[in-house]
Amino acid sequence: MIFKKLSGKIKLKVYPRKANPAPPIGPALGQKGLNILDFCKKFNSETLLIDQNFLLSIQINYYSDKSYDFFLKNPDIKFYLKNYIFKNSNFNEKENNIINFDNILNISKFKIFDFNTLNFYSSIKIVLGVLKSIKNINIFYN
Repeated sequence: MIFKKLSGKIKLKVYPRKANPAPPIGPALGQKGLNILDFCKKFNSETLLIDQNFLLSIQINYYSDKSYDFFLKNPDIKFYLKNYIFKNSNFNEKENNIINFDNILNISKFKIFDFNTLNFYSSIKIVLGVLKSIKNINIFYN
């Protein structure tokens, strides 16, 4: 196995199956000298089965020989709140929004692989910390 020297990392947010050479992907990869069209083809084929409403976080590791690897991550917690939990009740940042503990468990299951822990209790604590930092979210423990 040959190890390559890591030159850097690029973080992007892109919708599945919508990668094209236009900004933000084109300029981010172009200034590092990476093949933009090859990335777009690989990304679009990799995300064929993912729901188009998800805003995916991508981490691209690029190497000194201009090769790269990319890793897909789940959308952030606020995106999950807006699109799934408060979908019918219109999540509003100016009004109080109530979230119950069942929803917190669902978010923890959804995001556990993106956290730096595989302990479910720790992932619940991380989600609770993020929810407490978002204004106008009240947690209802039933």
